[in-house]
Amino acid sequence: MNAISAWFPVGRHPKAGEDRPWFTVKDGYVFPADGHPLGTSPLAWFKLKGDFAYPTMDNPAGESTRPYFEIVGAFIYAAPGHPEPTTGTETEPWYHSTGFETQ
Repeated sequence: MNAISAWFPVGRHPKAGEDRPWFTVKDGYVFPADGHPLGTSPLAWFKLKGDFAYPTMDNPAGESTRPYFEIVGAFIYAAPGHPEPTTGTETEPWYHSTGFETQ
C-alpha cells in the first residue's frame, strides 16, 4: 500500500470549493493533479521538507530555497516564498489535505 494525499483548494484560494484536487502528494513530493488548470504531471512541482513545500526545478516558476507553502495539520497555507502577496501571517488556508491509500 502507498499513502497518498490530495490537496483541494479552500479558504483564500481563488478556486476554493472545487471538488477536484489541485495537487497529490506521494513520497515527499507534490505533483499537479487533474484539478490543476495546467493539468497533471509526472514531475514534482514541490518537495516537502518538514512542514514546508519548496518549489522544485520542475515547477513552472522554477526552483526556490524559499517555501511556497506551510503545512499545519490537514491545512496548507501560503508561506513567505509564495508568489501571491501574503502578510506572512495568513489565517486562511489555501488547501485542505485528505489522505488515501493505493495498492
